[in-house]
Amino acid sequence: MAAYTIVKEEESPVAAHRLFKALVLERHQVLVKAEPHVFKSGEIIEGDGGVGTVTKITFVDGHPFKYMLHRFDELDAANFSCKYTLFEGDVLRDNIEKVVYEVKMESVGGGSKGKVTIHYHPKPGCSVNEEEVKVGEEKAYGFYKKVEEYLTEHPEVFA
Repeated sequence: MAAYTIVKEEESPVAAHRLFKALVLERHQVLVKAEPHVFKSGEIIEGDGGVGTVTKITFVDGHPFKYMLHRFDELDAANFSCKYTLFEGDVLRDNIEKVVYEVKMESVGGGSKGKVTIHYHPKPGCSVNEEEVKVGEEKAYGFYKKVEEYLTEHPEVFA
């Protein structure tokens, strides 16, 4: 089955370089700080932060999920763009092989404009559960808004 794709665009009062660092480059650490009731730890388990780097994000004990692994496939931090893949973890459930994210941000005035394209690749013989995707996207958007709010209130962070 073909990939199920979602495209999201959002404007933010936060500068692109700050938002990109928080949501992409340091995401594995920011998740834990922003939502300690959901995420127990985040760490680089392979690589130096560039292409090929693998991060592991572990959920708190008692959460329905245990962990997830992401890998940077493409990274251009100077132009605020990247492509990374969620390739392992029980968040993929039984029907998803991988999720590929393409992120592109640009500066707009003192803020930024971002576009995220998400490709859900089902396992052979499976389909994507659009309701599960919708719930996951709502949670991700909630995290994004928390980070945006924090960065707005703390202009020194990732300055």
